[in-house]
Amino acid sequence: MRYTAKINASKDLEFALSHKGEIPIITRNGVKSTVESGYFSDDYMILKRDGLVHDVHIKKTDDAFSVRINGKSVQVSLQDERTRHLAAFLKKDRNSGAERAIKAPMPGLIYKMLVKDGQEIKKNDPLVIIEAMKMENELRAVADGIIKTVLVKEGQAVDKGAILFRLA
Repeated sequence: MRYTAKINASKDLEFALSHKGEIPIITRNGVKSTVESGYFSDDYMILKRDGLVHDVHIKKTDDAFSVRINGKSVQVSLQDERTRHLAAFLKKDRNSGAERAIKAPMPGLIYKMLVKDGQEIKKNDPLVIIEAMKMENELRAVADGIIKTVLVKEGQAVDKGAILFRLA
C-alpha cells in the first residue's frame, strides 16, 4: 500500500509499505528498508530500521500524530493512496461548481455498503468496502457531510470514477 506522510504540515513524504513474511518493508525513492519494532507502551517503542535503533514516542491528536524520534518532535498526518484519490475526486467536484459526489477510486465490486441515504457522516467514517483484485478496500469520508443519495448497491460492479454517492 502506498502512503503520503505530511511532516509539520508542509513536507510530503511518499512511501510504500509491504511485508516479507512478518517483516515490514518500507520503499521510498526505490530504496527498500526493513523495520523491526518493540512496543513498551501505547505511545512508546524502539524502532530498528536498517540496523539503526530509534527511540520513538507517538501521541495521536485529532487527525494527525505527534511523533518524537530520538528527541526531535514532528507533526505527521498520514493518508493512504485510496483516501488521497478520494479527496482529489471530492476537491475536483467542489472546485468545478458541480454537485458534490464520491467516486470510485478504482474498478471493483461493491462488497459492503456502510451508509444510507440521508446519513450524516464525519471525517474518517467508513462509507463502503470495494473488492478489487481480491482485496477489500474500505473508503472513508475525507470530510464531514450528509449522504444525499446512495447510487450503488452491494454486489454491483463499478468502474474507476463511477459515482457512488451524492452529497448534500
